[in-house]
Amino acid sequence: MSSIIGYFVVLIFTVIGILLYQKIAFRKQIIASVNHRSLHNVSTNSGAGIVLSVSFFLCLLFLFNLKFITFTYLLTIGLGGLLASFVGIFDDKFDISSRKKFLLQALLVVLPFVYQLFPMIRALNSTSLLAISIMYFVFYISIINLINFIDGIDGMLSSAVIFVSFCFVILIMKDNNPENLHLEITFMLLAILFLSFLIFNWPPAKIFMGDAGSIFVGFVFASLFVSSVEIYGLSVIWKWIIVSSYYMGDTITTNLIRILTIKKWYVAHRSHAYQNLARLLGSHKKVTTGILVYKLLIVFPMFLLILDQPKYEVIIAILLLFPPVILAIKFGPLYSSK
Repeated sequence: MSSIIGYFVVLIFTVIGILLYQKIAFRKQIIASVNHRSLHNVSTNSGAGIVLSVSFFLCLLFLFNLKFITFTYLLTIGLGGLLASFVGIFDDKFDISSRKKFLLQALLVVLPFVYQLFPMIRALNSTSLLAISIMYFVFYISIINLINFIDGIDGMLSSAVIFVSFCFVILIMKDNNPENLHLEITFMLLAILFLSFLIFNWPPAKIFMGDAGSIFVGFVFASLFVSSVEIYGLSVIWKWIIVSSYYMGDTITTNLIRILTIKKWYVAHRSHAYQNLARLLGSHKKVTTGILVYKLLIVFPMFLLILDQPKYEVIIAILLLFPPVILAIKFGPLYSSK
C-alpha cells in the first residue's frame, strides 16, 4: 500500500513540475518550431524531459538514502540519466550540430563505463578490454539514437517507455527475487514518470519531451539493459527484443533503406513508416493508438507466453520483427524519403 501511495505522489509532483516547466519553456523560448521536418502545425514548448530526469534522479537519491540502491547504481543510472537530459535540453535550446551531439553522447558513456562495465571486465587482457569497450560505446550511442528516432509523433515514445517498463516490472515480479527489487522499482518509476508526461503528450500534444527526454530514456534504457544482462544472463536480450520489437524493426529497416538509397542518410528526417502514416491519415492519434493496440493485443501476450515457455523466445522475437519491417518497407523511406 505504501508503495502505491509513493508512486502516486511521484505522479502528482511530476505533473506539477511539467505545468511549471511549461511556463519556463515559454519564457525561455524552448520550443519546437514548425519546419520542413516537423509534423506539427503550431510551435510547441519542448524540453520537458528535464522534469522527468530530475524527478527520476531525486527518486533514486531517496532510494539510496533508504539503502534500496547502491551508490554505483545512483551514479550510473541516476546521475548519468540526469546529465544525459542536460545534454538533450542544451540541444533543444541551441540545436547543436550532429558532430557535437555525438561527442557529448560519447562523453556520457564514460560514467557507466567506469562504474558499470570496467569492474566487470578488469580481469580481461588489454585486447579484449579494448574490443569490449568499443562495443560498449557503440551500443550506448546506438540505443540513445534509436530511442530518439521513436520520438517522431505525439505520444509515441511516452507510450513506448510505459509499455516496455511495465513488461519488465512483470518479469521481475514473476522472478520474485528480493535482490532485484531495485530494478523493479526503477522500471516502475519510469512507467509512472512517463504516464505523468503522457497526460500532456497524448495527441494533440501540449508539450514535447525533446532531446532532454529522448536522450535521457536512451541512456537509462541502455544502462538497465546492461544491468539486466548481469542479473538474468544473455537470454534477457530476447525479452528486450520482444517488448521493443516494433521500434527495433522500424528503426533498423528505415536506416538500412536510407543508407542504401540516400547519400546524406544521417541527416534528420521524417520518413519512418509511422510518420508517413500520420501524414497519410492526417492523425497522430490514430497511428499512436494503432501501434499501442498492436502491442497490447499481439506483443504483450507473446511476452507473457515466453515468461512461461522461454524455449519459444527466439522464434517469437524473430516473428515479431516481421510486421514493423514490412510496414517500414511499404511506408518508410521508399514511400517518402524526407
